[in-house]
Amino acid sequence: MSTLSPASQLILKHLSEKIDKQTLIIDPLEAQDLAHPDFLSCEVWSFRDLQLPNTMFIWPEKPNGQYHQAIVFFPKAKEKAKWLLSQLAEILPPEANIYLVGENKGGIKTCQKVLADQLINIHKQASGKHCLLYSAQPNPNATKPAGFNFHQYTIEQKSVNIANLPGVFSFGELDKGTELLLSHLPAEINGRVLDFACGCGVIGAFIAKHYPNTLLSFSDIDALAIDSTRETLKQNQLTGELHLSNGLKKISSKYKYIFTNPPFHTGLKIDYYISEAFIKECGQQLESGGKLYLVANRFLKYPQILQNHFDLVEVIAEDNKFKLYCAYNR
Repeated sequence: MSTLSPASQLILKHLSEKIDKQTLIIDPLEAQDLAHPDFLSCEVWSFRDLQLPNTMFIWPEKPNGQYHQAIVFFPKAKEKAKWLLSQLAEILPPEANIYLVGENKGGIKTCQKVLADQLINIHKQASGKHCLLYSAQPNPNATKPAGFNFHQYTIEQKSVNIANLPGVFSFGELDKGTELLLSHLPAEINGRVLDFACGCGVIGAFIAKHYPNTLLSFSDIDALAIDSTRETLKQNQLTGELHLSNGLKKISSKYKYIFTNPPFHTGLKIDYYISEAFIKECGQQLESGGKLYLVANRFLKYPQILQNHFDLVEVIAEDNKFKLYCAYNR
């Protein structure tokens, strides 16, 4: 049990006798969340590239079983929570039980207010491990939240159209780190380019639109990010390769440039694992003389990680919150 997340431990403590093959589990953060025999009979609806032993549906695929209850790992983004529950209402019968679980600091304390339109009979069931567990039922009269959020961003007098699903990075506004990166791109970019941890695809789409001699690829662990990037490309009349991938595991091509504003949280915790594994693998994915451009919060320990795997690391630009690094080998 010690390998399980606190949220999963709380579920098992209070729901283990109720969990069965008609239980649908929604959006676990990590594979370890389901590393317990009691979960093995459950089907999982995942929005991330996870390797699980369970029968799994990955968005945009939707579960097609007969379920009497669902366990939802409450997402940090409240707009995603609303959207997710509206999608779930189309799958569950009206009388189904929905359990919501999450860390106290992750926003679950607000679920009774935030999800008042999507759910009825929302009650606190249990607390522990700095987590909360709620139960509820679908609201048959709920208003369905909008899907894509459309924006146009302009950087250095160059614009790009963006489509973003709830919960995807930079939902509703351009992240300042991404803006710093896009404001300090090389004068010339050509050849194969990868936008790693692409989110809504703003970095790669901007490059593809304003540097025509490029061939873009996009990767992200989040299926909603890949869906957003697909729509972003459509909005700009662009094309690109899309990879739903945890790190670079599913990517075999080599690139002249890799651009990224990588995530540094798993849930609420600072987690360098994904970014460090990615940086380590970059040497194999970059062409000879290829360069990695990475923007990150100043306080993060990327200089040392980059220096461990690249001959040269330069700070291209910085402000009071972010630094833009360029790393490459001689």
